[in-house]
Amino acid sequence: MATNRYCEKLGIKVPRLEEVIGHREANIFSLMMVTLMERGHSMSLDQIAERFEEVGFRPRAQALASLKRCRPNRDPIFRDGDLYALDPNSHEADLWAFRLGLRPPRAVLKLVREPDSPLPNSDTALGMDELKECWTAISLCNGWSTRRIILAVLDARQAPMLPAEISACVASWTSHFRLGFEDAHFERRGSPIHEAEDGRLEVSDPTALIPVRLAVRARIKKMRAFHPRRNDEAHYRVQAEIAKKRQEREIDELASLRRVFLHAYPMKNPEIAILIDATNPTIRSFLASDFASLRSALSGYDLIAAVKVRETLSKLGFDFQDKRLSELSPPQKSMVVGTRGHILKITLEMLIQSSCRIRRPLSDPKKLKEHLGKRQLDQLLRRLESDAKSIFSYFQYGRLHGVVLVRKGAVNESLLAPWRHFLEPHFHHLKKQAYDAGRPLEVVFETPAWDKPWASAQLVAVDKMDMRGDSYWLIDQDWTIVDESEIQAARITPETDQPCR
Repeated sequence: MATNRYCEKLGIKVPRLEEVIGHREANIFSLMMVTLMERGHSMSLDQIAERFEEVGFRPRAQALASLKRCRPNRDPIFRDGDLYALDPNSHEADLWAFRLGLRPPRAVLKLVREPDSPLPNSDTALGMDELKECWTAISLCNGWSTRRIILAVLDARQAPMLPAEISACVASWTSHFRLGFEDAHFERRGSPIHEAEDGRLEVSDPTALIPVRLAVRARIKKMRAFHPRRNDEAHYRVQAEIAKKRQEREIDELASLRRVFLHAYPMKNPEIAILIDATNPTIRSFLASDFASLRSALSGYDLIAAVKVRETLSKLGFDFQDKRLSELSPPQKSMVVGTRGHILKITLEMLIQSSCRIRRPLSDPKKLKEHLGKRQLDQLLRRLESDAKSIFSYFQYGRLHGVVLVRKGAVNESLLAPWRHFLEPHFHHLKKQAYDAGRPLEVVFETPAWDKPWASAQLVAVDKMDMRGDSYWLIDQDWTIVDESEIQAARITPETDQPCR
């Protein structure tokens, strides 16, 4: 069989449709993917339905109807005219290969069966190892009162403790839980917990420890019966370190990609094309007579972004099979708003206006057509360069925030920007880096000028919303909280500047 570029890129063997049909993750869409992997080239829905009939999965007419209903034009499958093909660079393609058993897991957990130590009776105090075994695998927010948790810790330590010490002890075993000492009511009559003058808590009624011990050990017994085997912690740590290094390599690979934005007009038969280098924004224009130079320039980039990117590259005669592509068309065509089910049509112009706050991001199509008809190439070129800069700003906004905005009347929604890879750092990572380094951020609120992108930059401080969480907010020099959705560009200030705290 000839080299199958899909399977070669995904690092899997060429699958056979008959072997995957009975898999528990198999559905119409996934079987369509397997058929494309099997053949190694683009296919029409009719050809895929014919293959389904050939292996005895479904009759051709029924399979064709099912393929049309399953939304075949979605990641990692794309449509090119009447043909459908697989994008091997898509993260979804790799995930589906794993789900269908076409590739082994990258990390294998090693399970061991350890002999369980016998649990003592209720007359014996709790041990710290018992609390660790009980609380590391459950949510303390579900059915465990603050009083019971405090009694358990005091019983295990066999000594009075400060509330802060009890909190630190519990936090070492379970996360996202805060002890509410204000709700424990230590001074109530009959409370088994006494608060001394120095603020330490101690057990005043030893009989109250018996139901606590029984509850902890009953939970341990139940967990041991439900999980007879446990992960080998040493093996797990090794696998986690390997996964971390692999992810770091992927992040470095994504950061090293040379990216370019392409804008061509008209779409059906391009006569002018504009390239914007995303690494060091520079703009170049190409006429139809110079498209050979355009194709040569495109070959030097790893990732190409454009509206209807595959259709555009096909019209330009460029072979994009080995390139990463970013589709900048609206992520969805419409959305339902309001209680009455009003349909809001989503356009590229609306998304650019909402995200980048550009009043008129795109030129009037009639004007563009008029300039092209009269061969007024200078005026046409100026308008197209302006359009390209607007769409490029929209592309950069999605890379920074991971989302684009829809603002229309009372509607204020966000849509995921599909061109940002899930491993690429975005604005949240930038805020975290600035906070950890104690540096302010330099941000731009208006669409940056092309020749002076940081001319209108402002300094903002980064602070945590919750000291236990991982959420941050920005504060400007007037001590006002900043609306992050308005930020068009951001970077950490050099260390030569004054720190923000």
